[in-house]
Amino acid sequence: MSEKPNIVHIVMDTARADNLSCYGCEDETSPFLDSLAEDGVKYERPVSQAVWTLASHASMFTGKYQYQHRATTAEDDLRDLDMFQSDLSEKGYETIGVVNVPFLWPQYGFDEYFDRYDYVNSNYLSRTEILDDIEGAEGAFGKLGKALKSSYRENGFKGVFNVGKYLTKEILLLNDSGASKTNELALSHVAESEDPFFLFVNYLEVHDPYSPPFPYSHMFLDDKKRWLSLTSLGVFSPYVRRHTPHFYRNDVEADEEELRTMRNLYKGEQRYLDKKIKELYESIKDEYPNTVFIVTSDHGEAFGEHDHFEHFGSLHDEVNRVPLIEDFPEDLDKDIEYQVETRQLHDHIIDIADGDLKPMEEAEYAITEYPGRDIANNPKFKEGEMIYDFTKDSVSVEKDGEKVIRGYSDEDINIDSGFREEETDEVSEDLEEKAESMIDKLRIFT
Repeated sequence: MSEKPNIVHIVMDTARADNLSCYGCEDETSPFLDSLAEDGVKYERPVSQAVWTLASHASMFTGKYQYQHRATTAEDDLRDLDMFQSDLSEKGYETIGVVNVPFLWPQYGFDEYFDRYDYVNSNYLSRTEILDDIEGAEGAFGKLGKALKSSYRENGFKGVFNVGKYLTKEILLLNDSGASKTNELALSHVAESEDPFFLFVNYLEVHDPYSPPFPYSHMFLDDKKRWLSLTSLGVFSPYVRRHTPHFYRNDVEADEEELRTMRNLYKGEQRYLDKKIKELYESIKDEYPNTVFIVTSDHGEAFGEHDHFEHFGSLHDEVNRVPLIEDFPEDLDKDIEYQVETRQLHDHIIDIADGDLKPMEEAEYAITEYPGRDIANNPKFKEGEMIYDFTKDSVSVEKDGEKVIRGYSDEDINIDSGFREEETDEVSEDLEEKAESMIDKLRIFT
């Protein structure tokens, strides 16, 4: 194919692989992505190189591990890294970015790699700030009063108005987490592009707090919980607020019913996002059929599996195993059974720009790093003894269906690879050596 293909790279922030029905979810959470997977290229065993946004994107865009690119904390940024967007610009592509998650906003320097760049989702910050403001207030109206007072103190009557506008949309279940505005901006930029384009989109729907718009809010909830999202101040529901880090303290017991409800809201977010990705895909494909679509995630999410919550620190499959689906203009209908790393997207996207339209090759190892961090003073964590020592450097390494996790736990973990991990007694010497080697690199770096 002589004409350069357009490239659309989509990251569904915080989407674990097995939350998609094409990766084993029993509920129909991703009918459109399922169809892409059936007709295109689906990688069965993709692994992210980090378990949080900034570091994971840095690995995707540079092709490097964390100990190499060193963008590993919220104080770091994405400036002065060798990203593939620069290579695409040299090849005549117009680079376009539309992002939601704050770690990709201009203060982190990510916009410098694009010709056109938009960041949306002030709704996320509004939601987060309101949830922080209401912490400790009693009752829904107590929480509302505290949020209004805080907003007035910070922004006067404009702040009160914004809170009212925000809550009205939340209460009526009209808000999404930015996907509608993201699609609007992305399509407007694409329409104005005169060159082959590379479009990067980061969606925040699947990230907490989980409050998908109606009817997705109710789609997977248990019957007796369906009223939660319709309560007059449902935005203040603990199921929507979803502050689970306190479960890491061993004096707090996770509520299985609460976790199940949050997981079902998480599924609702995925189903809604599936619809928005379909809308973007069809709009672009109708006008630009010579377009490659790549859909993946930066990391997953834990709901109590292996005593982990959210995605902080965990190196198990629910957090570092992500979906990866590709749709090519030419017929490439296949499932890729071998393991790949999301950092391979750096070279892969450059190859696509050169007209080399084929799947990524197998990775020798699938590695996720976690540089240890002191989180003792993090306000999201309540006082008490931590289940895990997150100050330790840790790593997971997978090869040939075997996986080891080393570092954060007092006991090393050997497991069979897959979404249903089971501990084993033995692991190959090669995997042991690679895990120790990666931890040594992290220790030198940190």
